[in-house]
Amino acid sequence: MIGTFEPIKFGILAGKEIGIYEQSLFENDGEIASLAIAKNIATKLNEKKIDDAFSIYNLDVVVQRLLQWREMLPRIKPFYAVKCNNDPILLKLLADLGCGFDCASRGEIDQIITNGLTNADNIIYANPCKTRKYIQHADKLGVRRMTFDSLEELIKIKENHSSPELILRISVSDPTAQCPLATKFGCDPLIEGPILIKKASQLNLKIIGISFHVGSGCRDPKAFNLAICACKKLFDIGIMEGHSMNLLDIGGGFPGQDNEQITFFEIVKIIQNSLNEHFPVSNNIEIIAEPGRYFASSLVSLCTNLISVTKVSAFRPKFLEFYL
Repeated sequence: MIGTFEPIKFGILAGKEIGIYEQSLFENDGEIASLAIAKNIATKLNEKKIDDAFSIYNLDVVVQRLLQWREMLPRIKPFYAVKCNNDPILLKLLADLGCGFDCASRGEIDQIITNGLTNADNIIYANPCKTRKYIQHADKLGVRRMTFDSLEELIKIKENHSSPELILRISVSDPTAQCPLATKFGCDPLIEGPILIKKASQLNLKIIGISFHVGSGCRDPKAFNLAICACKKLFDIGIMEGHSMNLLDIGGGFPGQDNEQITFFEIVKIIQNSLNEHFPVSNNIEIIAEPGRYFASSLVSLCTNLISVTKVSAFRPKFLEFYL
């Protein structure tokens, strides 16, 4: 069986050699195929007395999930959250497939731009707390789209960027998410949001849209509906203040595995219904999202060397220890 799991040929992606396998190996169960390939590689490494850890990247997972995304959310362009996994091969594949990129730091922006993966228009600087030097650097590279959620950030951008296209980040989160973000980023959409929109007008700054993030690993898809409803109200206020308001960024929170508590299909249904109600196709606005784990979570299988096995009492208290 091991012998059948050999690459039929090799190719180059992002300057690295990748193995290309028969598609039929992955048709029934990609995890089983990845396990068999891992065993094949491990056997060869053992023969060479090499016991280092290694990873298997099933790039077909990324392709299939993007096809699923485009079929079920055709109006929404994914801007991959680089912070989730910035492996050059993954980024190159997503770029070749036409994705944009959500960058949260200067390093992430540089990785996308300097490697020629896409142009600055396909990057959103989705960090509402940036240093002055990083804002200046984004301006130098032509990255204009960036988020803000406070008056301080608004003034900072005004002083350090020549032509920003601003996206107001609001706080609307799922408190049950694996990583809630409501207390970290985002302004109050009812109180602070209208004030910041008006202040941007006074500073002659252009707001092009609204963004939110319900939290990484969303467990309550109704949070998307609440957030989209709040965005619609702020869109109307922004238009009244003279802003173009042509971009809606619905952030991340999409599940990365089919066995999670909430499925991608459940989230999609709520998003579609909410968009049809508040942002119908006739509005002709650009809609983007920032999926991270959706693409990266099922992509990698990490293979490590088992160095010890210890029997313990069934009554021993359970606990976790983490080592770096």
